Amino acid sequence: MSDSKVVTYNHLLFEYSRSNKNVEALNLFFEIHRLGLVNNGSSLSCALKVSGVSNNQIVGKQLHCHCIKSGLGVDVSVGTSLVDMHMKFDNVKDGKRVFDEMEVKNVVTWTSLLSEYVRHGLVEQALEVFTRMGKEGIRPNPFTYAAVFGALSEYYMIVKGSQVHAEVIKSGFEYFNPVANSLINMYAKSAIFRAPFAFFFKWRRMSSALNVIPTHKPNVEETDHL
Repeated sequence: MSDSKVVTYNHLLFEYSRSNKNVEALNLFFEIHRLGLVNNGSSLSCALKVSGVSNNQIVGKQLHCHCIKSGLGVDVSVGTSLVDMHMKFDNVKDGKRVFDEMEVKNVVTWTSLLSEYVRHGLVEQALEVFTRMGKEGIRPNPFTYAAVFGALSEYYMIVKGSQVHAEVIKSGFEYFNPVANSLINMYAKSAIFRAPFAFFFKWRRMSSALNVIPTHKPNVEETDHL
C-alpha cells in the first residue's frame, strides 16, 4: 500500500481519537495492523491513549504486548502513553514499573506519572516525583506545575506552595489557565484568602488589557500527555 494511504489511515486514527470516537479508533488501529502496514510510534501511542481513556483493559494488554514484540516500547512517546494507560486503569504499580524501565524520559513522561499520582490521591509520591525532576534537571511545563499545586493544596503546604509559585513566576507560566486555577485553589484551601483574590484580580487585569483570556500556547511536547 502506498505511503499516502498510510498517512490517510493515521490521520483518520488521530481524528477519531480527538473526537472521542474510541471504538472506531481502536478498530481502525487493528485494521491497519491486519493489513500489514507499519505501525509507527505515534499511531501506537494514540491507540494506547484511546485504550486508557475508554478503560479498555483487554485491548490495553494486547497493545502492551505489541509494544514489546515490535520493539516500539523504547519510543519515549509510546512509553509515556503506556504509563498513562496503566494509571488510567488504576494499575499504579504497572504504570510505575513501565516508567522505571524507560531508558529515555521527557517532561511529558514525568508529568504524566506525577499527575496520575495526584489523581489517585498519592500526594507524597507526586511530590517525590517533582523533587526528582529537579534533581535530574527536567524543566517542568505548565501542566507539571498545575498538578503540583493540586498536590500541595491537599497537604495544605502553603510554604512549599509559595516557593513553587516563585519558581512559576520566573518560568513565565503563572498566567497559563490551569496553573492560575490551581494556584487560586491552593491558596484558598490554605485559608489564606487574600492571596488568591489578589492573584485573581491581577490575572483578570492582564486579561482585560490584552482583551483575551490569558493562555499559553504550549509546544507539542507539553501537550502530548493530555
